[in-house]
Amino acid sequence: MAKDPRYIKIINSQRWKILRANALASQPFCEECEKMGVYTLAECVHHKKPVEDGRDEAEMIALAYDPENLQPLCRKHHDEIHNRMGSHSHQHSKAAAEARNEAQAANILSLFE
Repeated sequence: MAKDPRYIKIINSQRWKILRANALASQPFCEECEKMGVYTLAECVHHKKPVEDGRDEAEMIALAYDPENLQPLCRKHHDEIHNRMGSHSHQHSKAAAEARNEAQAANILSLFE
């Protein structure tokens, strides 16, 4: 689990639990599996842009509860995404978020070289 107490507070809130349940009810299949023509029930609701990438609590809350930032996934795909992000099992850290941001910025800058 993430160590940021603001994140922990958000994902333990009643508001998140309701949003998560509604997201799974409205999109019950893993989006990544569906891309391959396979229908696997989603177990997780992934934040496409990590909540902990928010600069402050208000931005974290906006990311957490934005339905457009949610992606239903099976456990396998959820774990794969977090492994690629360097944040397996929700172990986001400020350092990991900063490293991802730096890597993304470097990729964008390389386009202009």
